[in-house]
Amino acid sequence: MRSNVEDTSGLVLLCHAREVGLNVCHPHLRLLASTTVGLQNNLSGDILRRRLNRAWDYRKRLHRIRCGKSRWFLKTRRPKTETDRLGVFRYPALLVREFLFDEVRIFGRFAGKGSWGRSANVRRID
Repeated sequence: MRSNVEDTSGLVLLCHAREVGLNVCHPHLRLLASTTVGLQNNLSGDILRRRLNRAWDYRKRLHRIRCGKSRWFLKTRRPKTETDRLGVFRYPALLVREFLFDEVRIFGRFAGKGSWGRSANVRRID
């Protein structure tokens, strides 16, 4: 994650942009969102303005909003999340429990006495 020194200069720029009401064209608004506080910028102008204002409201606790709303921010400008640690995998691995069964009981059911009338799943070779 980038240091707070860059956050300070970004917040100064955001302060000046808020003075004019964030009334800039969409390409410049996208650039402002990504460079000032590190927001994802592939969103509509209204959403970007709302998120920039929310970031401004949390300017003294910017780390807190980056943790709480981590999907709003670029990966380089937020703390690592559980998903980031998965690497190439999409989901965490599941624990595989040991499969236990009674072999004698199962074999008796499918190949035991009288089982040929009920099921032909297991062929018994005599």
